[in-house]
Amino acid sequence: MLALPRIDRRGWLALWAQRRRRKRAGGGVPRLNTGLASYWKLDEGGGTRFDSVGSNHLVEAFDVVSNEAGLIGFASSTSNNGSTDNFLYHASPSGLDGSGAMTFSIWVKPCSYVGDLFVGVAVAVLAANWQKNLFGLQMSWSGSGYMYLLLNGAGGLYETSSIISDQWNHVVMVYRPTGIATVYANGSLIMSVPIVDPVLGPLNIFVNGMAFPSGFAPWSPYPQYQFTGTVDEFGIWNRELSIAEIATLYNSGAGLSLNQINNQ
Repeated sequence: MLALPRIDRRGWLALWAQRRRRKRAGGGVPRLNTGLASYWKLDEGGGTRFDSVGSNHLVEAFDVVSNEAGLIGFASSTSNNGSTDNFLYHASPSGLDGSGAMTFSIWVKPCSYVGDLFVGVAVAVLAANWQKNLFGLQMSWSGSGYMYLLLNGAGGLYETSSIISDQWNHVVMVYRPTGIATVYANGSLIMSVPIVDPVLGPLNIFVNGMAFPSGFAPWSPYPQYQFTGTVDEFGIWNRELSIAEIATLYNSGAGLSLNQINNQ
Protein backbone atom coordinates (compact mmCIF):
# COMPACT_ATOMS: atom_id res chain seq x y z
CA MET A 1 0.00 0.00 0.00
CA LEU A 2 1.36 3.37 -1.02
CA ALA A 3 2.13 5.57 1.99
CA LEU A 4 0.90 9.13 1.57
CA PRO A 5 2.95 11.96 3.08
CA ARG A 6 1.52 13.48 6.24
CA ILE A 7 0.68 17.18 6.24
CA ASP A 8 0.97 19.02 9.53
CA ARG A 9 -1.37 21.79 10.63
CA ARG A 10 0.69 24.53 9.02
CA GLY A 11 0.71 22.58 5.77
CA TRP A 12 -3.06 22.22 5.81
CA LEU A 13 -3.47 25.93 6.49
CA ALA A 14 -1.16 26.81 3.59
CA LEU A 15 -3.06 24.42 1.31
CA TRP A 16 -6.39 25.91 2.41
CA ALA A 17 -5.15 29.45 1.74
CA GLN A 18 -3.90 28.42 -1.70
CA ARG A 19 -7.23 26.82 -2.61
CA ARG A 20 -9.08 29.90 -1.30
CA ARG A 21 -7.00 32.19 -3.51
CA ARG A 22 -7.60 29.97 -6.52
CA LYS A 23 -11.32 29.88 -5.82
CA ARG A 24 -11.48 33.67 -5.57
CA ALA A 25 -9.48 34.12 -8.76
CA GLY A 26 -11.69 31.71 -10.67
CA GLY A 27 -14.99 32.70 -9.11
CA GLY A 28 -15.21 36.27 -10.37
CA VAL A 29 -14.04 37.90 -7.11
CA PRO A 30 -11.08 40.18 -7.92
CA ARG A 31 -7.84 39.94 -6.01
CA LEU A 32 -7.07 43.10 -4.07
CA ASN A 33 -4.20 43.91 -6.43
CA THR A 34 -6.43 43.57 -9.51
CA GLY A 35 -6.34 46.88 -11.35
CA LEU A 36 -3.56 48.29 -9.17
CA ALA A 37 -2.04 50.80 -11.60
CA SER A 38 0.55 52.49 -9.38
CA TYR A 39 1.82 52.10 -5.83
CA TRP A 40 4.35 54.16 -3.94
CA LYS A 41 5.79 52.78 -0.71
CA LEU A 42 7.45 56.19 -0.13
CA ASP A 43 10.39 54.50 1.59
CA GLU A 44 13.03 56.55 -0.24
CA GLY A 45 15.14 58.99 1.73
CA GLY A 46 14.64 61.76 -0.83
CA GLY A 47 14.51 62.53 -4.52
CA THR A 48 12.38 60.32 -6.77
CA ARG A 49 9.70 58.17 -5.13
CA PHE A 50 9.51 55.03 -7.23
CA ASP A 51 6.31 53.42 -8.43
CA SER A 52 6.57 49.78 -7.31
CA VAL A 53 3.89 48.61 -9.77
CA GLY A 54 4.06 50.89 -12.82
CA SER A 55 6.31 53.63 -14.15
CA ASN A 56 4.66 56.70 -12.63
CA HIS A 57 7.59 57.71 -10.44
CA LEU A 58 6.93 60.81 -8.32
CA VAL A 59 9.34 63.74 -8.58
CA GLU A 60 10.18 65.78 -5.51
CA ALA A 61 9.81 69.54 -5.96
CA PHE A 62 11.92 72.15 -4.16
CA ASP A 63 14.01 69.32 -2.68
CA VAL A 64 12.54 69.82 0.79
CA VAL A 65 10.46 66.68 1.26
CA SER A 66 12.19 64.61 3.94
CA ASN A 67 11.91 61.02 5.09
CA GLU A 68 10.95 59.52 8.45
CA ALA A 69 9.38 56.45 10.04
CA GLY A 70 6.04 55.64 8.46
CA LEU A 71 3.05 53.46 9.07
CA ILE A 72 4.91 50.70 7.20
CA GLY A 73 8.64 51.13 6.72
CA PHE A 74 9.47 54.76 5.97
CA ALA A 75 7.33 57.65 4.73
CA SER A 76 7.59 61.08 3.11
CA SER A 77 7.15 64.10 5.36
CA THR A 78 7.08 67.82 4.73
CA SER A 79 6.89 70.94 6.86
CA ASN A 80 5.84 74.55 6.36
CA ASN A 81 9.02 76.56 5.95
CA GLY A 82 7.17 79.80 5.17
CA SER A 83 8.77 80.48 1.80
CA THR A 84 8.30 77.63 -0.66
CA ASP A 85 5.82 74.81 -1.01
CA ASN A 86 6.62 71.12 -1.12
CA PHE A 87 5.06 68.49 -3.31
CA LEU A 88 5.47 65.19 -5.10
CA TYR A 89 4.13 64.87 -8.62
CA HIS A 90 4.24 62.91 -11.84
CA ALA A 91 4.04 65.62 -14.47
CA SER A 92 3.71 63.54 -17.61
CA PRO A 93 0.70 61.44 -18.66
CA SER A 94 0.19 58.73 -16.08
CA GLY A 95 -1.81 56.24 -18.18
CA LEU A 96 -5.00 57.22 -16.34
CA ASP A 97 -7.45 59.18 -18.46
CA GLY A 98 -10.58 59.51 -16.31
CA SER A 99 -12.75 57.46 -18.66
CA GLY A 100 -13.04 54.62 -16.15
CA ALA A 101 -13.36 54.20 -12.41
CA MET A 102 -10.37 54.96 -10.17
CA THR A 103 -9.61 54.47 -6.49
CA PHE A 104 -6.99 56.42 -4.53
CA SER A 105 -5.70 55.12 -1.19
CA ILE A 106 -3.23 56.96 1.04
CA TRP A 107 -2.19 57.12 4.70
CA VAL A 108 -1.90 60.63 6.17
CA LYS A 109 -0.47 61.83 9.48
CA PRO A 110 -1.03 65.60 9.76
CA CYS A 111 0.62 67.71 12.43
CA SER A 112 -1.41 70.05 14.63
CA TYR A 113 -0.76 72.99 12.35
CA VAL A 114 -2.60 75.07 9.77
CA GLY A 115 -2.00 73.52 6.36
CA ASP A 116 -3.60 71.85 3.35
CA LEU A 117 -2.85 68.60 1.54
CA PHE A 118 -4.09 67.83 -1.96
CA VAL A 119 -4.10 64.24 -3.23
CA GLY A 120 -5.39 63.58 -6.72
CA VAL A 121 -4.96 63.95 -10.45
CA ALA A 122 -5.17 66.84 -12.91
CA VAL A 123 -5.31 67.33 -16.67
CA ALA A 124 -2.20 68.93 -18.14
CA VAL A 125 -3.00 72.65 -17.74
CA LEU A 126 -5.29 74.13 -15.11
CA ALA A 127 -4.49 77.73 -16.04
CA ALA A 128 -6.87 80.42 -14.74
CA ASN A 129 -9.58 78.14 -13.33
CA TRP A 130 -7.56 75.86 -11.10
CA GLN A 131 -10.63 73.93 -9.90
CA LYS A 132 -11.41 72.71 -13.40
CA ASN A 133 -9.80 69.66 -14.97
CA LEU A 134 -8.91 67.91 -11.73
CA PHE A 135 -10.16 65.31 -9.30
CA GLY A 136 -8.82 65.13 -5.80
CA LEU A 137 -9.27 65.74 -2.12
CA GLN A 138 -8.17 68.88 -0.32
CA MET A 139 -7.63 68.14 3.37
CA SER A 140 -7.21 71.15 5.62
CA TRP A 141 -6.27 71.38 9.29
CA SER A 142 -7.26 74.69 10.81
CA GLY A 143 -9.25 74.39 14.01
CA SER A 144 -11.86 71.67 13.40
CA GLY A 145 -10.46 70.76 9.98
CA TYR A 146 -12.35 69.93 6.82
CA MET A 147 -12.20 68.03 3.56
CA TYR A 148 -13.15 69.40 0.16
CA LEU A 149 -13.60 67.09 -2.79
CA LEU A 150 -12.43 68.95 -5.89
CA LEU A 151 -14.29 67.57 -8.88
CA ASN A 152 -13.84 69.44 -12.17
CA GLY A 153 -15.26 72.67 -10.84
CA ALA A 154 -17.74 71.09 -8.41
CA GLY A 155 -17.35 69.52 -5.02
CA GLY A 156 -18.62 69.07 -1.53
CA LEU A 157 -17.48 70.60 1.73
CA TYR A 158 -17.47 68.32 4.75
CA GLU A 159 -16.58 69.49 8.22
CA THR A 160 -15.01 66.47 9.82
CA SER A 161 -13.20 65.16 12.84
CA SER A 162 -12.54 61.88 11.03
CA ILE A 163 -8.97 62.90 10.23
CA ILE A 164 -7.10 63.25 13.51
CA SER A 165 -3.85 65.17 13.89
CA ASP A 166 -0.66 63.46 15.02
CA GLN A 167 -1.84 59.95 14.16
CA TRP A 168 -2.12 57.85 11.02
CA ASN A 169 -5.38 58.13 9.06
CA HIS A 170 -6.45 56.10 6.05
CA VAL A 171 -8.11 58.13 3.28
CA VAL A 172 -9.72 56.57 0.19
CA MET A 173 -11.35 58.33 -2.78
CA VAL A 174 -13.42 56.45 -5.34
CA TYR A 175 -14.03 58.12 -8.71
CA ARG A 176 -16.78 56.91 -11.04
CA PRO A 177 -16.98 58.89 -14.32
CA THR A 178 -20.76 58.41 -14.47
CA GLY A 179 -22.06 58.28 -10.95
CA ILE A 180 -20.98 59.27 -7.45
CA ALA A 181 -17.54 60.14 -6.09
CA THR A 182 -17.09 58.86 -2.54
CA VAL A 183 -14.57 59.48 0.23
CA TYR A 184 -13.76 57.14 3.10
CA ALA A 185 -11.78 57.99 6.23
CA ASN A 186 -10.49 55.22 8.47
CA GLY A 187 -12.87 52.70 6.95
CA SER A 188 -16.04 54.82 7.14
CA LEU A 189 -17.90 56.59 4.34
CA ILE A 190 -17.87 60.34 5.03
CA MET A 191 -18.70 62.01 1.70
CA SER A 192 -20.63 61.33 -1.52
CA VAL A 193 -20.69 63.86 -4.38
CA PRO A 194 -22.45 63.43 -7.76
CA ILE A 195 -20.14 63.61 -10.77
CA VAL A 196 -21.66 66.09 -13.21
CA ASP A 197 -18.66 66.59 -15.47
CA PRO A 198 -16.06 63.78 -15.54
CA VAL A 199 -12.36 64.64 -15.69
CA LEU A 200 -11.08 63.39 -19.04
CA GLY A 201 -7.61 63.48 -20.56
CA PRO A 202 -4.08 62.35 -19.65
CA LEU A 203 -4.01 62.72 -15.88
CA ASN A 204 -1.04 63.88 -13.85
CA ILE A 205 -0.60 62.75 -10.24
CA PHE A 206 -0.09 65.10 -7.29
CA VAL A 207 0.54 64.81 -3.55
CA ASN A 208 1.08 68.38 -2.38
CA GLY A 209 0.24 71.35 -0.22
CA MET A 210 -2.07 72.88 -2.84
CA ALA A 211 0.91 73.90 -4.97
CA PHE A 212 1.42 72.88 -8.58
CA PRO A 213 4.23 73.26 -11.11
CA SER A 214 4.19 76.34 -13.34
CA GLY A 215 1.23 76.23 -15.74
CA PHE A 216 -0.97 74.06 -13.57
CA ALA A 217 -2.45 76.75 -11.35
CA PRO A 218 -2.51 80.56 -11.07
CA TRP A 219 -0.08 80.52 -8.15
CA SER A 220 3.42 79.18 -7.58
CA PRO A 221 4.08 78.83 -4.73
CA TYR A 222 1.39 79.52 -2.10
CA PRO A 223 3.22 79.09 1.22
CA GLN A 224 0.25 79.56 3.55
CA TYR A 225 -1.27 76.33 2.22
CA GLN A 226 1.76 74.23 3.00
CA PHE A 227 1.08 70.85 4.51
CA THR A 228 2.97 69.84 7.63
CA GLY A 229 2.87 66.12 8.21
CA THR A 230 3.61 62.73 6.71
CA VAL A 231 2.14 60.54 3.97
CA ASP A 232 2.68 56.84 3.33
CA GLU A 233 1.58 53.85 1.21
CA PHE A 234 -0.08 55.66 -1.72
CA GLY A 235 -1.87 53.52 -4.31
CA ILE A 236 -4.08 54.10 -7.36
CA TRP A 237 -6.39 51.44 -8.79
CA ASN A 238 -8.00 51.75 -12.22
CA ARG A 239 -11.22 50.30 -10.85
CA GLU A 240 -13.68 50.89 -8.03
CA LEU A 241 -12.73 49.17 -4.79
CA SER A 242 -15.59 47.71 -2.80
CA ILE A 243 -16.42 48.69 0.79
CA ALA A 244 -15.04 45.31 1.92
CA GLU A 245 -11.77 45.92 0.05
CA ILE A 246 -11.43 49.39 1.58
CA ALA A 247 -11.94 47.87 5.03
CA THR A 248 -9.27 45.29 4.22
CA LEU A 249 -6.81 48.05 3.26
CA TYR A 250 -7.60 49.90 6.49
CA ASN A 251 -6.98 46.70 8.48
CA SER A 252 -8.20 48.18 11.78
CA GLY A 253 -5.65 50.97 11.48
CA ALA A 254 -2.62 48.75 10.82
CA GLY A 255 -2.75 49.06 7.02
CA LEU A 256 -1.36 46.60 4.51
CA SER A 257 2.04 46.48 2.85
CA LEU A 258 2.27 46.02 -0.91
CA ASN A 259 3.30 42.39 -0.35
CA GLN A 260 0.18 41.83 1.74
CA ILE A 261 -1.99 43.50 -0.93
CA ASN A 262 -0.53 41.17 -3.54
CA ASN A 263 -1.41 38.14 -1.40
CA GLN A 264 -4.99 39.06 -0.55
